[in-house]
Parts: sequence; C-alpha cells; structure tokens
Amino acid sequence: DDEHNVYLTFEDLDLIPEELDIFAIDVTLGIAQDLRWRHVYRYAVTNPQEKHNVRFIAGTREFLKNNNAGVELFPDRYALSQNFPNPFNPQTSILLTMQDGATVNLVVYNLLGEEIAILANNEYRPAGYHNFIWKGLNKEGQRVASGLYFYMARVVSPKGEILISDTHKMVLVK
Repeated sequence: DDEHNVYLTFEDLDLIPEELDIFAIDVTLGIAQDLRWRHVYRYAVTNPQEKHNVRFIAGTREFLKNNNAGVELFPDRYALSQNFPNPFNPQTSILLTMQDGATVNLVVYNLLGEEIAILANNEYRPAGYHNFIWKGLNKEGQRVASGLYFYMARVVSPKGEILISDTHKMVLVK
C-alpha cells in the first residue's frame, strides 16, 4: 500500500560528470542513497504531520564529506539495524549498512521459522545505506497477523565471504 510511501525520482543524472558522486541525503532518517545506483529514493511516512528533510547533493568525495548534513555517506562497516518503528503498523523500515558492494538476502520469518516475505533475494547492492520497507504482507501479498516476526540478513562478498549473517525481531501490532 503505497499511500504510506513517498517516492522521489531524480532524472537526467547522466548529465552530471561521472567523476562526481550523487546522493539523496535523508536528514530525517540519517541515511543516504547513492543515486548513480538507483534514481528513485523511497521512504515510509510514519507520521503525516511531521516534516521530512531529503537533500540532493553532487560533488567530489571530499566535497560530499564536508557537506553531508551530518550523515555518513561512505560507511566503514557492515551492519543490520533494528527496524523502525518497532512495534509497527502498517509498515516498517530495515536499514542495511554496507562498506563495499555485495550480494544481499533479506528474509522475514514467523515464530515457526516459516519464510513469510523476501525483501532481497541474491540482489547485488553497492556500498552504502539500503533501506528496505516491509509492509506486513506475506509472499502472496496478504496481510499477516499481529505478532512477533524475525528478519534475517545474509550479505556475501563477490569472493563468497559472509559479511553479515544477523537476525533481529520485530513486532506487528494491529
């Protein structure tokens, strides 16, 4: 249900010289997206009354480091963050931080260990911050019941090294 999401589409980015990096910086969430990789930035609206601050920035790596609105653009680690909000209804965001590009699997499970939803299935993602949104739907697109769920990330380098294998719990309330 896209009524709780905002999509910002950036066009004609190929007109910006290739030696420059291009980012959408979400100051509200404290994350950034490399727009050379994906031209659409999406975020979940948790409170329609609150302002959401997203900035567009292009420049050299040095310029970006000095004008990043306090958001780290070039992560130095791999990490799976706790979803937000938690508990949630109707959707939640899961942040994956990646120092280098790698293959990502991100799956939601129920208490019985059954696979409920696949948010990333062997998808390559470049270095950066990746925000996944789970809308509380199963693989068939049906709403799941209130309760405790788990999400597991497995991130594998191009050489086959496991960079992240981590699980967190989240609660869906209706």
